[in-house]
Amino acid sequence: MISQRNHEGYHDPTAAQAIRREHRRKKTSSKVSRLTYRIGDLPAFLSAKRMMKACRV
Repeated sequence: MISQRNHEGYHDPTAAQAIRREHRRKKTSSKVSRLTYRIGDLPAFLSAKRMMKACRV
């Protein structure tokens, strides 16, 4: 658990909340990137990706 005190020892819930949110975001994004990597191997995803790339040009 993250301490809610700053480096001087004072109570600092705002900084603790920001650190907690960032830590939670990193955990979630790593799970999503693994899923995206696995979805990228599917043939239907690859053809959709090619179609999207062709539309941009």
